[in-house]
Amino acid sequence: DKISIICNDRLLLFNDDGKLITEIKYENSTLQTYSTAYDEHVAVLLSNNQSPEKKKLIIIETNGKKKELDITGEVYSLSAAGEYTALLYDEKCIVYDSELSLHCEVATLSKISKCLANDDGSVLLLSDNSAIFFVK
Repeated sequence: DKISIICNDRLLLFNDDGKLITEIKYENSTLQTYSTAYDEHVAVLLSNNQSPEKKKLIIIETNGKKKELDITGEVYSLSAAGEYTALLYDEKCIVYDSELSLHCEVATLSKISKCLANDDGSVLLLSDNSAIFFVK
């Protein structure tokens, strides 16, 4: 098992013996949100301090390997599960695989407020009074 500590200015990943595997500092960025996929990876979404509309999705695998993707737009929800990470925007939900390649994109027709990724790449989209389950 790995231990991840997500701070406002950095992410720390430790092995089960308490030894630091990696430390990732958020250079010129602010933590917006995060999600953990338990033994798979940690996903953090950062906002650029100079240009808040510019964001960076960072995936840190349990072995310390880091992947990054620049994104734009307001992200309302972030969810990580298995090898997948889902981002909810105003009118769509995008699911990325472990390489940060597009797995699927779902247009949202109602006021979805939260996305929940599943370890098979499917996603549950939630609003105040409904739920939509999307399977690719």
